[in-house]
Amino acid sequence: SGHRWISLRFVQVAIFFGVFYAASDEWHQLHVPGRWASPLDILADSIGVVVGLLIFLQVTRSLRSRMAYKNIRLYNS
Repeated sequence: SGHRWISLRFVQVAIFFGVFYAASDEWHQLHVPGRWASPLDILADSIGVVVGLLIFLQVTRSLRSRMAYKNIRLYNS
């Protein structure tokens, strides 16, 4: 809870660019001899983007919480 420390817009933009990159990579593979593109690869990459973003959000939230706790202890000493 508390105030929002990372905006919803940041999350939306991160997901958009991650999925866009996955799609552009598959499009590029269409033009490379011996390679092929697959919608399932785009899906797998997109899931990876979301999972990576969730891990990033959890880690940064945990670090912010620890830093806030240490600051409170420091100022109350």
